[in-house]
Amino acid sequence: MTAKDIAVSFGDRVIFEHLSLTVLGGECIALLGPNGNGKTTLLDVLAGVREPAGRIDRGTDVVAGYPRQGQLRSTAEPNWTVLNAMRMVAGGEEAAMRAILDQFLFTGHEVMKQVRALSYGERVRLELARLVGGGANVLLLDEPTNHLGLPAVEHLQAALEAYRGPLVISPHDRAFLKGIGVSTVWLMGDCELRTIAGDDPLEQAWSSIASTQMASGR
Repeated sequence: MTAKDIAVSFGDRVIFEHLSLTVLGGECIALLGPNGNGKTTLLDVLAGVREPAGRIDRGTDVVAGYPRQGQLRSTAEPNWTVLNAMRMVAGGEEAAMRAILDQFLFTGHEVMKQVRALSYGERVRLELARLVGGGANVLLLDEPTNHLGLPAVEHLQAALEAYRGPLVISPHDRAFLKGIGVSTVWLMGDCELRTIAGDDPLEQAWSSIASTQMASGR
C-alpha cells in the first residue's frame, strides 16, 4: 500500500497535506501524535473509507480489516461457538480456521466455547480473527485497547505480536506498543507525517514528542 502527496481537508481546515507513505508486508506501524491531528482520518484513508486528494494505491490484493473506534466487540451470535463464528466468515478447511484462531490465542478446546461465555477482551480477539478469516490481510486499528482491562490488554498484545500480517495501529498505551514488535512509527503533527524507522523507533518517537512539548511549553 502506497500513498503519494495525499491531503484531506474539511472545509477550510487542512487535516494533513503532502503525506507520502508505504506499508509493506509484515510491518507493524505505530501511528502516534496528539489528538486532533488526523490519525483517525489517515486510517480512514488507508481503509478506503475516505478518498484523499493525491494518489493512493492499495494494491489489487489488499483487503483492509478496519473496525472503527468502539466497534471491536464481536458481532457473532451468542449461541455460536468460537469455531462456528469463524466458519461463518471464513472458507477452507477447519485446520486453517483453527490456525487463524490460534494466532489470536484461541487454542485447543477454547474454540468450542460459546460466544456468550467470552469476556469483552476475548470478543475483541475473536473479531480480529474473524476479520483475518474473512480475507483481511492488513489490520488498521484505532485505539483498540479502549474499554479493556489489564488482562485483556495483555492478551490482545500477545495476539497482535503473533499476527504476521501488516498492522497499522494507533493506541495511547506505551507499554502495549512496546510488546507488539513495532518496526516503524508514523508521527503526525502540524498537518504532516514523519516516518521513523531503524533501531527502537518508539523511543525515538517519544523523545521527539517530549522535545516538541518542552519547546512549546506544554
